[in-house]
Amino acid sequence: HVTCDFKVVSPDEPGAMVFTKGFYPVPLVKPTLFVLHWDAAESSRSCYDILCARNLSVQFMLDTDGAVYQGIDPVNGTCWHAGTVNRWAWGVEICNPVYLKYQDPKHPRPVTTLGVRGDNSKILGFYPEQIAATVKLCHWVCEYAGIPKQLPALKGKPGVVYNSYFAPAPPTNRWDVHGFSGVCAHYHQDNLKPDPGLLLWDALVDSGFAI
Repeated sequence: HVTCDFKVVSPDEPGAMVFTKGFYPVPLVKPTLFVLHWDAAESSRSCYDILCARNLSVQFMLDTDGAVYQGIDPVNGTCWHAGTVNRWAWGVEICNPVYLKYQDPKHPRPVTTLGVRGDNSKILGFYPEQIAATVKLCHWVCEYAGIPKQLPALKGKPGVVYNSYFAPAPPTNRWDVHGFSGVCAHYHQDNLKPDPGLLLWDALVDSGFAI
């Protein structure tokens, strides 16, 4: 049993957002990855509606205030959120509409540079409470699921986690970064994705995650 010290709305609580389709109706195999996404939406409710419409799902959604919504019980299904790694990966969609035109003047987000694979586009960042909740969620998931508290290094170089897509490796041709287990970005396993940007890594390293 692993306790958590952040707000979680479980599938059986009022206000829950539960996926009823868009997943494998079999338990997740032993998880080795926790994949971080941004949702490109303005709220977790909007993210949930979009995923349902697209016949997708994810284990967790993290809202603007840092509240976490559990979308499915892992013993009942395997979510569709990260392509080839779905069967052994948990995931979280962190609320962020990304584009500057969606800035909320009443509750402005920090503006940052994307940075992934050298892209210097300006984007919206995460609220401090979202970063704090993401760090806590990562620790909880790793402890609960037995996933190592580590981040992928670039080509084996310690201290570099930022800008790389790791191509599937033979003989399985599945994304595994030569057997890596831990917390990773969506962009690490999909060369068409930039999420969740670069803002989360320093906080995770500062909290004890290894590279």
